[in-house]
Amino acid sequence: MDGPAFKIDARTVHQIILRNVHEDSDAYVYLKPLLRRQDGSLDIQALRGRYQSEASVQAIINNAKSVLCNLRYKNERSFSFERFSAKLQKAHDDLEEAGRQVHNGDIVDALWQSIELQAYLASLKVDYQRRNRDYKLILQDIAAEVAVKRQPRT
Repeated sequence: MDGPAFKIDARTVHQIILRNVHEDSDAYVYLKPLLRRQDGSLDIQALRGRYQSEASVQAIINNAKSVLCNLRYKNERSFSFERFSAKLQKAHDDLEEAGRQVHNGDIVDALWQSIELQAYLASLKVDYQRRNRDYKLILQDIAAEVAVKRQPRT
């Protein structure tokens, strides 16, 4: 971890990190004291210390759970289904990354309650009882139904 090749690599990593971190961000605050050194390995250690701490992971878990508790889809005017789906998947991805993966059946059960397309959902529930499917596939089916309802009738 020394020598000219290591120093060149460390400087390159430092430059890559700086290109991807905005000066107004929280991450930049942790990198600022290390800027003079231009050492990517120190930058990575600082960022890991910040974002992989138990407090940070718990904050991510709490935020994801809050999103899941409050997330509801009513119609396209108030909240697009694409945004609903993206927020839902991000919350579940955050939980999975934090080691708190939610069982697919629990996600599907929560979907039935958070979407107000009752007639269509009733048919999906029946289909789900016959054959379990991943929640992401169910979201795709619902998105297709939302797209059909969004089109003006002629």
